[in-house]
Amino acid sequence: MGFLNPIVFFLIIFLSWGNTANAQSLQNEFQKAVETNNCHEVKRLLPELAKIDSGYYLSLGHRYKTGLCFPQNYQKAIEAYSKAPHQTHPWALYQLGFLHEYGKGVARNTQKAIDFYKRGLQQTILKTVDFSLLRPNLQVILEVEPLPIELDKLVQKYESLEDDHDQKLAFALDYLDNTPNSKKFKAGVKLLKHLAYINQHAKSAYHYALYQYEQNAIDEGFYALAFSALMGDANAQAKIGHLEFQGKTPSLNRVFSYSMLLRAHAAGTVSSQELSDVRKKLLPEEIEWAEEKAANPLPPF
Repeated sequence: MGFLNPIVFFLIIFLSWGNTANAQSLQNEFQKAVETNNCHEVKRLLPELAKIDSGYYLSLGHRYKTGLCFPQNYQKAIEAYSKAPHQTHPWALYQLGFLHEYGKGVARNTQKAIDFYKRGLQQTILKTVDFSLLRPNLQVILEVEPLPIELDKLVQKYESLEDDHDQKLAFALDYLDNTPNSKKFKAGVKLLKHLAYINQHAKSAYHYALYQYEQNAIDEGFYALAFSALMGDANAQAKIGHLEFQGKTPSLNRVFSYSMLLRAHAAGTVSSQELSDVRKKLLPEEIEWAEEKAANPLPPF
């Protein structure tokens, strides 16, 4: 395959730049029309913007649904919401669910409404780490109307996770069963981080550390591992205790590392043989200091 003719290449770049500049100009005009409540200009510009950026179909659907600057038309609202990019604008899915549940512009269909709500929730979950925010966010999305019955049931399921960090951890790990490049993987990692540092959940910090090590994010992994170990997770204590003696970190001293292994041994995650092998590498005073540290409670984190 030969190279593009330079003139053709220049024309492509020039036309692309022209389209971008035109889109920006339309956006600026539209923003000004909205701010000044100029419905004539809003009606002229919004359909044009939607052709350039499909995200504007969400705004177009909203205006047809509410009758704001456009004549209220539920059928056209459904058409517009259907054209919005649902992965980045799950609000369109909620609105489609609402319109189908209450038979606005379309025959009432509860099953279709449920399907739209489920898809919307799936996309919302991929973007959130705090499930307690789902309900108020959805109420804003639905313009402070009462939460539709079917959506309310689904939200309750996710809200229940907020009361049990172990359930939330299981939920996050389920996301992480997907391929490393998937959105679900990234969402699971974000949730683990939130559970670890915001909710101070030691087990979640340990799993977060493991995934960071797998992604070769050594510093982030080590910090999460130390956090988990100091919060009392025995698996984290075993792993961080071994790092120093495996020559994998310059950040810990031998006394601290052995004291972590002693705590892990007491919890059953390090064997007596492992402990014996490490003791052979230590001076008598190091063993004494480590045993003294391990006998005391961990300091508040």
